[in-house]
Formats: sequence, C-alpha cells, structure tokens
Amino acid sequence: MRPGIAEFDAGRLQPEQFTHSEHIRMGWLYLVNYGQDEGAERFRDALKRFTKSIGAESKYHETITCFFLHEISARIDGGDWIDFKAANADLFDGKTLLNRHYSPATINSSLARRQYVAPDRIARQTQAN
Repeated sequence: MRPGIAEFDAGRLQPEQFTHSEHIRMGWLYLVNYGQDEGAERFRDALKRFTKSIGAESKYHETITCFFLHEISARIDGGDWIDFKAANADLFDGKTLLNRHYSPATINSSLARRQYVAPDRIARQTQAN
C-alpha cells in the first residue's frame, strides 16, 4: 500500500520513496483532503519537516512547491488519483512544465528558493499579447 498523509506527517517515508511523482500525489492528497489553502499550508509544513528529518533542508524550494500545488489545485476535478494522473501527464514531467513558466535565472535564484516568486515567462508572454 502506498503511503498517505499520516505516514508523511509522521515522517515514515524513506527518501528514495519520495520521487517527483510521489510529491505530486502527496500534494494532491493534501489538497483533496484539506482544501486549497489549508492543504497547501499543511503540505508545505510536512515537506519542510521531511527534508529536515533526512538532512536535506537545502533541497526545499518554496517557489517550486507553491507552483506545483497551484497547478494541482487548479486541475482537481473531483475524480480519483488514477484519473487525475492520467489527465495531467505534464505535471509528472516537472522540469518541462517549470521551464515553460520560469526562466533558469529566476527559478535558480536564492530568492525563489526562500519565498514564492511568480512565473516570469508567463508574465512576459501576457504583456506581449
């Protein structure tokens, strides 16, 4: 059985279990169970605890986490995880999706790591129209 919120909150996941796909699934679980605002806050807190517990605090990235939570939240349609995953394949190729919205300079900045920074590539495309 795949780990759920209780296992993640309790820190019972091994680092190798927490792939990009599991990041997306866990974010989806929190958002479905707690709603957008509370779910995002709970997931971010749990992810920070997790990275700290495995000695990888420097891997936490606020902008990437918030970006994907927003993308997940915007796409939740009431279906189950299998339907969600099938309908949103681009979420699982995270680098391509992220690069469409953020320039390397922005996403790799220390500011973006510490706090949410809005997408800079989307902003330029919107201004050009």
